[in-house]
Amino acid sequence: MEIEVIPEPTEEERAAILAALAAAAEKPAEQAPWVEENGAHA
Repeated sequence: MEIEVIPEPTEEERAAILAALAAAAEKPAEQAPWVEENGAHA
């Protein structure tokens, strides 16, 4: 995934952003409440 953050973050901010993205990638996304178990939209 490519991202662009403007204005340029500091090194500390960059590390925090990358850590948050890595943590989000490790856990599966929750299913949207309007999507039923079989994947059909309500």
